Amino acid sequence: MEELAKSVYSFRYGPDDMFGGTKHLFDTSKTGGYAKVFGEPVSQLDDDQFRLLAGTYFVCEEIHNLWKEKREKDRSEGIAASGLERRWIIYYAVGHLLRLIYESKGADLDADLRRLSKPNKWMDNPKSEAKAGIAELLKLVSVAVSKAYGLVSKHPEFRHRNWFRNVNTLSDINTELEIIPQYQSSKDLPMLSGKDDG
Repeated sequence: MEELAKSVYSFRYGPDDMFGGTKHLFDTSKTGGYAKVFGEPVSQLDDDQFRLLAGTYFVCEEIHNLWKEKREKDRSEGIAASGLERRWIIYYAVGHLLRLIYESKGADLDADLRRLSKPNKWMDNPKSEAKAGIAELLKLVSVAVSKAYGLVSKHPEFRHRNWFRNVNTLSDINTELEIIPQYQSSKDLPMLSGKDDG
């Protein structure tokens, strides 16, 4: 439950560490994070809400697998990718880039996320368009997050650990991500939809 909540919250809003951590995430008060992920504590999830949560979680799992592979490859090649150290920031960045792409195309991201709520239909399929799209998104996001990190890390008072906890980090990442749809044609930007994905 905690892994699902942290993944969905990160994808939608940013790492929970930036907002008060796990305590905030499961806080059922009006200012807590629980309702943002699961809805009001007294309500029940309907099928659409459940599929949206599940699809978002499985997309994050695919990102996580690719992110781990990238980290291992970078380490073996002696590449230091300090800004890409924590997966929660990557979940947010992929989520934000997807929101920008879907908005620019007038498409429904939530509908595609719901469609991906059945992982056996796409995660094990090497020809899955969703898998290919997520891999491409991770490449784009890795460049943007690394650039945002690199720019801020030049400041004399910069602290690596704090970068992953400071909500201003999201603004820096957003600035880099928002450039992508400006220099890459909308039709070439990856999405999560595809006939091979169930």
